Amino acid sequence: MSYKEKMPNGDPLATDKVGGEEGNSGKKGEELDFEQSGYSGEFNGESLETHSGGFYSGDRVEKVGFLDLIYGTLTQPVDTFSYLADARPVFQSVIFVLLVTLFNYSVGFREMNTFDAGLLLGVDVSALLGPFFLLGLLITLMAWFFTTAVVNLISQLFGGAGNGPGLLAAFGFAMLPMLITSIVDFGITFLGIGTFIGGLVSLAGFIWTVVLHILAVRQVEQLSLGRAVAAYFIFPLSIMAILILFIVITIAVMGPLFNQLPIPLR
Repeated sequence: MSYKEKMPNGDPLATDKVGGEEGNSGKKGEELDFEQSGYSGEFNGESLETHSGGFYSGDRVEKVGFLDLIYGTLTQPVDTFSYLADARPVFQSVIFVLLVTLFNYSVGFREMNTFDAGLLLGVDVSALLGPFFLLGLLITLMAWFFTTAVVNLISQLFGGAGNGPGLLAAFGFAMLPMLITSIVDFGITFLGIGTFIGGLVSLAGFIWTVVLHILAVRQVEQLSLGRAVAAYFIFPLSIMAILILFIVITIAVMGPLFNQLPIPLR
């Protein structure tokens, strides 16, 4: 199904094309391709909504496969996050988060074996794989859910849509840079290129992840770019400000007490 619209100077929809049949319902004017306009509204009582990128067909959200979502996050993040906002594939997002966590911890434990960490700890490193993976998975899932909940709440204060499930799914697939940087780091460690390049790759992956999160907030919560940036950074900046304030207060309170302590004899 494809739609055409003509909106000359606020005039109503002029033409439509449904099932190959054309009809006129208004004045002639500038013709816009509906599928490329991203317009949403109603026509003859039918709800219409579309976005570019091939995720939509008329007023229907087409089902997108798991691998397509990963590829879309890599190549077309804006359109992919728009799709995730409507489709809300939380289960697929959970599967992706599990895969990313499993791969990251597998690479981490392989590096521990490389540096003979087992000799330093006095235990078999492979015996720690299961408990550490479960602990890391629990922390990852809790951080993913908590971050989504906080950003979703702040976004609503900025006038956002309050689409928690959609944002949860988008933030899950936004972990893609973590997977890619882990693969690159594994190759760097295997080739013995150096830690400096690995640090640059990790920094690039972090920046990439932040950018994807901001795009996810903008598309899912339907905010402007500026408000999306503010909604995303308010929480971590607030935590940093609270920690700095706590340290300053602690030093101010404990400083005089330390000055009153007797100086030990030398």
